[in-house]
Amino acid sequence: MRANERKELAAVVAFNNAAPVGTGCIVWTGARAGDGKRTKTRSHAHMMCGQGVVFVEGIPSCISLSHVDLVIDGIRTIPALSLWQPWATAIAAGLKKYETRGWKTDYRGPLAIHASKGTDGIIGIDEASSLVIRQIYQLFSPGANPLSVQEVRIFLKSRLPLGKVLCVADLVDCHRTQDIRGLLPATEQAFGNYQDGRWAWQLENVRVLVDPQVASGRQSIWPWEVAETSLRYREAADANA
Repeated sequence: MRANERKELAAVVAFNNAAPVGTGCIVWTGARAGDGKRTKTRSHAHMMCGQGVVFVEGIPSCISLSHVDLVIDGIRTIPALSLWQPWATAIAAGLKKYETRGWKTDYRGPLAIHASKGTDGIIGIDEASSLVIRQIYQLFSPGANPLSVQEVRIFLKSRLPLGKVLCVADLVDCHRTQDIRGLLPATEQAFGNYQDGRWAWQLENVRVLVDPQVASGRQSIWPWEVAETSLRYREAADANA
């Protein structure tokens, strides 16, 4: 048995241990984009052509386990990524379309954006970040002139949410920074580190939570467990409010 098949088999065993037939779930029949379809399993997970799959209600064909999120006792698990402020708010507000990292991921699909409790990102704002300052400051004081850098730091520390999940976006691709930075406007480049050898995670379809959810972040991509009833999103016109 190949390594990938062993991994898939382990996923099947774990899935069946966690989810008896009839368990609620969210599934995607194509790319993992958007909120998916809410349904229930109608079979145990099993191997098919070297891949873990399961059948769900309302869909005649099987679904790959990689495209199934379980909802157990009303709790859903969504992959999450923690960012310092003000970068998390910049994503939620639609100002930042790419998150730059020193590593890439093969994961594609919904990604919860979590604002870390630390304020290092805000403290790091300096004169060179004037473009960032203007963009973020305008979210809270439209039409107002930015204050001094020190005053902006104090202002943002008092207004930006910390230690909370702000939104859910779709991670659709990972690009090498040197391949994409020349295609991006200066405003986007100002919100990331586009030095050679890094990766730009492309985010689309940002859904802003009506009530940001308190959570303890971690490094890398981590599993965020959230009650389905808490996943209420703002209307598009209100997302930047």
